[in-house]
Amino acid sequence: MLILVVLPGNSLGTEEEFLAGTDTFVEGVDILATHAGETSIDADHRVSIKAVKKPAMLTPGMVVFGRVDEIFEPIALLRVVGIEQNGVRPVNNQFYCVLHVSRIKSGYAKNVRDEIKIGDIVKAVVDEIKNEEAHLSTKAPEFGVIKAFCSNCRHPLEKKERMLECPDCGSKENRKLAPGYRSV
Repeated sequence: MLILVVLPGNSLGTEEEFLAGTDTFVEGVDILATHAGETSIDADHRVSIKAVKKPAMLTPGMVVFGRVDEIFEPIALLRVVGIEQNGVRPVNNQFYCVLHVSRIKSGYAKNVRDEIKIGDIVKAVVDEIKNEEAHLSTKAPEFGVIKAFCSNCRHPLEKKERMLECPDCGSKENRKLAPGYRSV
């Protein structure tokens, strides 16, 4: 039996050859795949798709690592670059998540820019999925910025006591830090 790996929209054959099976659809006389996977043909000549590996979807409680791409007060937009599952694994799909100023720390935070900056790498937890958007939280002590860059010269900042300092230009900055700053 020949097994083909197909992508969404790939042709699997025609209705003259096969019957449309699971995870397929018919367009004209062509049978097409609805998602990536392996083809299988049963005894009734029904062609189906078996998912090889569905992309990871974000769910509440999942720990993610995101890069701050934009800040629009009172929110930051983070692009997820990794998911903590049996260690940290990178993601191929681009998930964008929202971090609201009220979910940055347990105390009062006036502005997002007071706690995180564009380019920072943040460890966060998916708090909820609302209106097809993942909302993150860094309130718990184990979450926050794990790598920060100088706002002036973009060099990585080093932790000096409770502040971050740029070894290049000497700038001192504040962030909501995770305990493992620069060790993840």
